[in-house]
Parts: sequence; structure tokens; C-alpha cells
Amino acid sequence: MNKKSWFSLIIAMVVICTCIVGCGNKPKTDEAFIKNLSAGLQERWKIADKEDSTEKDNATTRDYLSGLVDKELNKLGDYSDYQFTDSALGDLAKQYFDALAMQKEGISKYGIADDEYNELFNGGYNTRAKLISIFYDKYGLTVKKEFNDSFEKIIQIGYAVIKEDEKFEAIQNMIGDTVVLTAKGGTDYELSYTNTTEYDLKDVQLLFKFFNEEGTEVGNEEEYETVSAGAQSTKKISLYDVPEFASAKMAIEYRVEGDYSTKKETEYKDISVVNNMKVTLTAKNLPAEVSSTSSYSGILTTAQITAVSTKEAYWDDGKCTLSITVSGKKTYDREGDQSSDSCRFMYKVFDASGNVVGSGTIYASSVMVGDNFTEDGYVNDLDPGEYTIEFFDESY
Repeated sequence: MNKKSWFSLIIAMVVICTCIVGCGNKPKTDEAFIKNLSAGLQERWKIADKEDSTEKDNATTRDYLSGLVDKELNKLGDYSDYQFTDSALGDLAKQYFDALAMQKEGISKYGIADDEYNELFNGGYNTRAKLISIFYDKYGLTVKKEFNDSFEKIIQIGYAVIKEDEKFEAIQNMIGDTVVLTAKGGTDYELSYTNTTEYDLKDVQLLFKFFNEEGTEVGNEEEYETVSAGAQSTKKISLYDVPEFASAKMAIEYRVEGDYSTKKETEYKDISVVNNMKVTLTAKNLPAEVSSTSSYSGILTTAQITAVSTKEAYWDDGKCTLSITVSGKKTYDREGDQSSDSCRFMYKVFDASGNVVGSGTIYASSVMVGDNFTEDGYVNDLDPGEYTIEFFDESY
């Protein structure tokens, strides 16, 4: 064979090999995915529909369930084998492959971590059912007549999953849109919201998380609620175990209709917190020198007030009882430095308009000159707002 013939033969072989490789790597189409999915489902159902009720050990059950998934995958191939012209179908197909992978992962937990198995395997099943119903409605997925019962069953489950997903999204959207937590004083709050969904919420669990100014979670709370579709709910709640907080998030946990054992929980979303129930009190004339005087003996004792702190003792019907703590030092005693007569002095509390809204007398007992003291007093029935406190001599 001359050189020209050899060259022609080599060129021909290259062309043949190129054709073989090129044909072998041709991407699968949208139609191929639907066709292969149909074939995979039928292969899976051939085994599943013939399952006997004989009790199997865990390993055997894992092999059986894994075989079901493999029957589909053998027909479908890999997701990377496909080149979709319909991007929406491509996204749905990817979700279907992910659902099969979820079932595979769940199967590995069977008999070892059954809660994880149920979550993964059943979650994958529900996603597959939803997608199969979409492939049937929009992309013409069919199966042979002998598999119609299994096909119809999973389609109806898919419709139910879609409906449940719509309910879940509606409930989740409702949280951020309508929920308001309004302070009523102390640990008392009013929770109000409107059920903007078309669903009756029966015995749902409202889950709260509370955060301080820095965004650190400081507490949580749970409440049960029933509210009809479109109705407004207003209820009082008491946050006894929750410290002071700046913001809150809420989620809703509810049971799936028709499957009381299955719960769904929304994401935690920010809710509005309204707190106008604040009382602030500042001391006007510190440090203040005050005396206890007698009309007969003159000045008996003198003290210097150096600091005042406050705390909300409790709220009742929108009114606050404020606890005040007064710190000071005894500076004079008519009977001498070693005398331990009490220091007595008065205080008055003024509102923003200068009106006296509270008063009382502080007794610092058993203190000698130079001793520091801390004593408590109370101011009752204060409305939310800003107040000042002043100290005066006490005479008798």
C-alpha cells in the first residue's frame, strides 16, 4: 500500500472514531427526560407493587428500598447527561434528582436513626410526588395502563403536597405582615394579628424568640392559638420568664391536615414590638443635703443623698409601682458621732408638668456619722412617662 493510500485510511479511521465518540456523547433532550422518568417509575413500581408483607430485617429492608431508587436512576441516568431547552423543566428535573438522592440518604438511616430516615425518605417522596404531578400536568408524563393506579395515587399526593406548600407559604407571609406585640406594663403584653390566609388555624403553636439590643437571644415563649381564616386575634400574654428585650421573632408550628402526626414549622420572622410603657425617674438635686428637724430641738440628724436608682416593681391596669433605692451618708448627729439615731428625710416625685404625683419618707436606721446607707421607697400608680425626684428636710 502506497503512502497516499495509508494517509487516506488514517483519515477515514479518524472520521469514524470522531463520529462514534460524538454520537455517544450527544446530550439527552427534554423529551428524553420525560420518557426516561416514565420508564424509571414503571420499573420501580414493578418491584414496589409486588412487595410481600413478610417481615424483613433492617439490612434487607435497606437493600430493598435502595433497589427501588436504583431502578429509577438506571433509567434516568445522570442529571449532567441532559441538556434542557426548557430551563424551567431543567430546574424541576434537578429537584427530582435531588429528591432521589434524599431518599437514598434516608435509606442509609433505616433501622439506625429512624427519625432521620422518616424525614429524609418521606421528604424525598413528597417532593417526587409534587414534581410528578407537575410533569403530568405540564409536560405530558404518562405511564403504561397497567401502572395507572400507582400513577394516579402519587399524582393526587403531589397535588396535596402543593396545596400544603401554598398553605405553608401563606402562613409564613402572615407573620411578618400583621403581628404586633404591644407592651402593657411589666411582663404583660398584648399580641394582635390578622389571619390573612384562607385557612383556619386550629391549635397552632406560636413560637417566640426575644433579643436584646446587641441581637443576642435572651428568652423564648410558646403560646397556643386558634383563629379562623380572615379573623383578627387579640390576646394577652405574660412573659414572666423573659428578661427585658428589644426585638422579637415569631414562627408558627401546625399539624398537617389529614396527617395529625406530622408537624410543619415556619421560619422565624421579625415581628413589630411596641413598648410605650416605660417609666423613667431622674434625681434633680444630687448630691442633696437633708435633715431631720424638731420644732423643739432643731436639727437632729443630717445626711447627704448621693444616688438614686429605680426599678419597676409591678404594673396593674396600665399603672406602674416604682421601687426607688436611695444611697447616702450620715454627716451629722445632734447626740454625737457615735449616736445611731435614724436619718429621716422626705422625697417628692414630679411629673413633666411639675405636678406632685408621689411622696414619702425615708428612714435610714441605726447609722452613725460617716456610715453609708441604702434605703428603699415606693411610688405608686404612675402612668408611662418621665418623672423627677427631689429630697427635702423632714420635720416633726
